[in-house]
Amino acid sequence: MDAYTLHIATAFASAMMTISLLGLFIASPREYSLLDWSFAGLCFFATNGLTVLVFHSEQPFWVAPVLTNAFYFAGHCALLVGVRRYFGLKTHWQFGVGLALVIAAVHLLPWVQASVANRLLLFFPLLMLINSLTISVLWRYGGRELRLACMPLLVLELLFLLQLLLRTLILGTTSDMNLTYAGSQFFQTSGTLAIFVFLSLGTMACAMMVIRRQELELRQLTTIDPLTGWFNRRALNDIAVREFERSARTSSELGLLVLDIDHFKKINDTYGHVDGDEALKHVTNTCALLLRGYDYLFRFGGEEFVILLPGSDHECTRKLANRLRLKIQSEPVTLGQDRVALTISIGVAQRRERDQSWLQILERADSALYHAKQSGRDRVAFHNGLELSQVS
Repeated sequence: MDAYTLHIATAFASAMMTISLLGLFIASPREYSLLDWSFAGLCFFATNGLTVLVFHSEQPFWVAPVLTNAFYFAGHCALLVGVRRYFGLKTHWQFGVGLALVIAAVHLLPWVQASVANRLLLFFPLLMLINSLTISVLWRYGGRELRLACMPLLVLELLFLLQLLLRTLILGTTSDMNLTYAGSQFFQTSGTLAIFVFLSLGTMACAMMVIRRQELELRQLTTIDPLTGWFNRRALNDIAVREFERSARTSSELGLLVLDIDHFKKINDTYGHVDGDEALKHVTNTCALLLRGYDYLFRFGGEEFVILLPGSDHECTRKLANRLRLKIQSEPVTLGQDRVALTISIGVAQRRERDQSWLQILERADSALYHAKQSGRDRVAFHNGLELSQVS
């Protein structure tokens, strides 16, 4: 494929990037990173569109290469800005604007004007720096849930950086390369092909990142209790089944707590439902401080909660339950003008070898909770499958 056809194809890929991501933004108007990436496509379209004009007629120096290079850098900066905005980071878009203006200004230097090779030797390291920054943000902030969705763009940026590095080494070690602007030498057409592939796949990579985050947000709406931030009852069965099967398969321990806020109806009646919600959040936030990162926390309904404890044996589960009870007891919550002491009752149960379902553990923990309440509340009770015992 000759240089002219490649530039037309790349201009088309740029236009498709702009139109596709702008259309996705119209459908998802909260994803402002899509606007940045659409603008990037527009900048790359301007670069290739102006270059195509060079094949038809001679253009003034300020058009090609000054504007084409400025737009090219602006496109890469806009990609970086979009990635930073995607992760909620400060975008530093002023950096991109400033760099594009600097790129345009350096063309006034005689050394830059002297040859295409000089310009490439100056600009390639700057492009590699922008690519490196983009890769760094994608890797650092991708996180467990977004890492796989961010990987295509990360790999594209890495491959693009590597081809820039290779071309820089070739350019720096070869003395007889007579490059011309918009020339058809393999060194230049390979670079145009690289940006064509980068834009074609980059459009899909950016869209994948947005779609993945929307999927996670939708999942959160269906599985997370909005008041407490704990999993809701809908999520309980799926997670509990998975952990029960894993525990049975590996013969590992699995503890379960059912806890209930004592006299919660009285709190609602006295202070109202708004303050009642504050009491719920106080309890869940306080409990979360004592739990491990891999424990599962659920709002079971109203003022009742379930905590699933993978790998926690009988003694650890009982000790944790009592620490939770004492922690809540020792930290009153402010409701209106009052400091109100709250207490909780907790039912404790462990997985047994003869259990066929996690619901059997839940039933024992629920029986233990009932026993704790009947024994005067502010208690922890344990059901070992045969009998109930009060811990404290």
